This record gives sequence, C-alpha cells and structure tokens, in this order.
Amino acid sequence: MYNRKFFFLLGGFVVVLLLVISFYLALKDSEKQPPGPNDKILIRTSGLPVETNNFLNQPKEKLGYGAILAENQWYKIIFFSEDQGFLITLKQKPLSEAQALAEAEFLKQLAVDQEQACLLKAYIGVPRDVDENVAVKNYPLSFCSGGEKF
Repeated sequence: MYNRKFFFLLGGFVVVLLLVISFYLALKDSEKQPPGPNDKILIRTSGLPVETNNFLNQPKEKLGYGAILAENQWYKIIFFSEDQGFLITLKQKPLSEAQALAEAEFLKQLAVDQEQACLLKAYIGVPRDVDENVAVKNYPLSFCSGGEKF
C-alpha cells in the first residue's frame, strides 16, 4: 500500500514537472518568432549596430550560410549570416551602370542611407570573366572611404 501511494505521488509529480517544462519551452520558443515584414533587424558593425529593414523576411533565395537579397543580369547581392557581411557581385559591363544599380538596390533593400551603409561589411566584387583588370579584389561601396566608381 505504501508503494502504491509513493508511485502515485511520484508519477503525479513527474507529470506536473513535464507540463511545467513543456510550458516553459513553448513560451521560450514563442519569443523566437522570426521578425515580421515591417520589423527592423540590427546588423553588427565594428562600432554601433546598424538598424535595417528586415531584408531576411522575404529574400530572393535563402541559403545555408545567408541569403540572396537581389539578383538580375547586372548584379547579385548576398548576405552572409555568420559575419553579417554583404557581397555585391557585378555581373556585366558597363561596370559603372551595374555598380550604380546594385548600390541603389542595396540601399533600398536595407532602407539605410549611404553613411549607415558605409558602417556595414559591404564589398563589391567583379568576376574574372566580366573584367580581368578589376577582378580578384573586393572594393568598398563607391560612396564609402576607399570606394571607387568603375
């Protein structure tokens, strides 16, 4: 008789404990909801973080290492989640036109101004098959320190 009461109480205690743990985990998961379409996200920088549009809500394509934010015949904009950096690849000549279009789209996607964009890890690259003379180097955005217009 003593053993039955003990197991009954122990079983009840375990059930209550499991319910409390389940409730806690459900509550914790609900706090991890992905940002909504109108939410902002913070991108780490070497200084203060930069608040941007939630460009991850509806990227062109989700990748295991980040996301493609935009792509067309002129450029491709990729976000790397690990280091929170951006790579803008210019895909065709004239590079000056591709660069202008890509940088405008970058600012639009993130909803930041040029000064904020310059705080981010954002680089422009040109594949070797597009232009060997400027390939193999990542350039800052044209309006940032050290940037250049093609």
